[in-house]
Amino acid sequence: MIFIKKEIIEKAHIKDYEKVYQKSIEHPEAFWENIAKELLWFKTWNKVLQWQYPYARWFIGAQTNIVYNALDRWQKTPIAEKLALIWIGQPEKQTPGSANQKNKRPITFPSVPLLINNFMKKFVV
Repeated sequence: MIFIKKEIIEKAHIKDYEKVYQKSIEHPEAFWENIAKELLWFKTWNKVLQWQYPYARWFIGAQTNIVYNALDRWQKTPIAEKLALIWIGQPEKQTPGSANQKNKRPITFPSVPLLINNFMKKFVV
């Protein structure tokens, strides 16, 4: 069993995983509808779940943009300046697992669209 430090639990978005998990199992449609309400939608859904075994369709009639929800909506908020991820390059001579400081690069939310754009230019003719 893994025992998590109290300080980590206090900072976590989900404080009681087992309780949240149980809600998701007992009432999946209500659970996921509440989660979905945290996103921005261009058009809301008519029905949460359409289940015809083995196929499930969620949020029937809804429209959203996952990139907008993941990146764009945060650009004019304090979250925009938070660290999004740390990219660590791996030169040929570097072994997996070793960190080379000159290849370590913090990436913030505002820089993500620019990096994606520059990356995609390599593949678009």
